[in-house]
Amino acid sequence: MLDVYWLLRVCILTIQHADNTGTLFAFAPEFYLNVAMNSYSALKNYFSPSNCMDQLPGYEDTLTQLAAILAKHFADPRIVGTDIKDSLMQALASYVCYPQSLRAVERIPEEQRVSMMRNLLAPYEQRPWAQTNWILVRLWRGCGFGYRYTRLPHLLKTKPEDTNLPSLQKPCPSLLLQRHMAELLSLDKDMAASFLNSVLNQLNWAFSEFIGMIQEIQQAAERPERNFVDTRQLKVCATCFDLSVSLLRVLEMTVTLVPQIFLDWTRPSAELLLRRLAQLLNQVLNRVTAERNLFDRVVNLRLPGLESVDHYPILVAVTGILVRILVDCERQGHLKNGSNFVSRPNSMLTEGQEQPT
Repeated sequence: MLDVYWLLRVCILTIQHADNTGTLFAFAPEFYLNVAMNSYSALKNYFSPSNCMDQLPGYEDTLTQLAAILAKHFADPRIVGTDIKDSLMQALASYVCYPQSLRAVERIPEEQRVSMMRNLLAPYEQRPWAQTNWILVRLWRGCGFGYRYTRLPHLLKTKPEDTNLPSLQKPCPSLLLQRHMAELLSLDKDMAASFLNSVLNQLNWAFSEFIGMIQEIQQAAERPERNFVDTRQLKVCATCFDLSVSLLRVLEMTVTLVPQIFLDWTRPSAELLLRRLAQLLNQVLNRVTAERNLFDRVVNLRLPGLESVDHYPILVAVTGILVRILVDCERQGHLKNGSNFVSRPNSMLTEGQEQPT
C-alpha cells in the first residue's frame, strides 16, 4: 500500500512540475495522469479495510492535490487525446461521489473551483456532455425534490450488483460548488442562456429518443413470432431515460439556485427559456402520466434491462421544477408569471397539449 501511495505522490509532483512549463505541458506523457488516477483507484478499492487510507502520511493533502489536477485538466486545451480526456472526466465524476474526495475538491483554491464550474457550465453541444451532466447531478443530489435516495424506491427489494459503484453512494451534495454555479449563472447572462439552451436541447433529444425506442420495444414485445427484445436496444433505451431524468435534475438545480434566469423578464432570454421549459415539461407529462399509455404499458412489462424506467424518478424531477417555479414566483413577486405557467387554461404548460399515445 505504501508503495502505491508513493507512486501516486510521485506522479502528482511530476504533473504539477509539467503544468508549470506552460504550453510544453502538451508534450508530457499521458501515462503520468493515467498512473495517478489508477493509483488512487487502487488505494480506494483494492486494499483490505484494515489498511485505512486515512492513516497514510499527508493523505488529505494528497487528495487535495489530486483534486486540483482533475479539476484543472479535465477541460485543459493542452490535452488533446480523446481517451485521456475521457479518463479525466470519469475520474472527476467518481471523485465527487464520495464525501472524503468531494471535500478535497472543496479545499482547492477558490479560483480553481470557479474555473472548474465554469468549464462544467460550457454549452453541451461543444463536447461530450453526459459525464459533465452527471457531475452536476451529483453536486445536487440530496437537495432536490424527492432526491435523497441512494437507490430508486421500486428497486429496494432487489440486491445491487456492486454497492461500491459511484452511482450507489449516498447523496453528498456540495453547497459550496452550488454557490459558485449560482454566482456564475447569475452574473454571466450570455453563459446562462447558452448553457440552459444546450440542456433543453439535449433533454428534447434524449426524451424523444426514449419515446421512439419504447415504441419499438412494445411493438417487438407484442409480436407473436418473436418473444424477445434485443438487450442492446433495452440498454440504450434505459440510458436515454436516465439521461432525461439527469437533465431534468440539472434544470431543477438551476431553477432553485438561480430562479431569475427564468422569472426575471428584464433578462432578454428569460421568457424564451421559460416557454421552452414549459413545452418540454408538457411533453414529459403527456407521455408519462396518462393511464395505460405507451410508457405505462412498457413499464408494466418489467423487461430485464429497463429496471430504472419507472414513473417515480421522472415525475418527481418534473414536480421539483414546478414547485420551485411557483415558490420563487410568490417570493419574488412574480406570481402572475407562475400562475400563467401552470394554472390558467391558456398557460404555457397547457398550450399545444396533445393526447398521449
